[in-house]
Amino acid sequence: MELLTDIVFVYLTLYWINILMYCVLLGLIPAAIARNKGYSFGKWWLYGSFLFIVALPHSILLKPNKVGIERKRLEEGFRKCPFCAEFINKNAVICRFCGRSLPEEIYEEINENPEEIDIVKCLKCAEKIEDPKAIFCSKCGAKLIPEIPEEELINADSIDKYLR
Repeated sequence: MELLTDIVFVYLTLYWINILMYCVLLGLIPAAIARNKGYSFGKWWLYGSFLFIVALPHSILLKPNKVGIERKRLEEGFRKCPFCAEFINKNAVICRFCGRSLPEEIYEEINENPEEIDIVKCLKCAEKIEDPKAIFCSKCGAKLIPEIPEEELINADSIDKYLR
């Protein structure tokens, strides 16, 4: 009789461990959906682990948290364009969405490191250009600007004639 109770105890223990593992794994689904919408992964993982049947449709119907998404993008190293408010690479000189050049004070913040000033970069995606004779950027395909007279300020109006 004692052997039978030991077998039943082991079986029930393994059964509950399997149930717990499935709950933990299923909780990852609503957590991943909520994280992409700007919410906390950990909180949604716990919610999904305990109440998966409720948490999954809740996470699917959830509206995006704009503040959370913006915070995540800023932590990833992006910055907002001051003109169109889209997220751009922090090293970009021209916004890839609106095509306007960033103000000088922002450009000076980007180039605080004096060693990086002489490096040729694409003005749209800020990718380092290896070949000094390249016509197009290897990353984004944008046409690179030929030599621009030093006395001419670069802005959205003057750059058009160099991009054609």
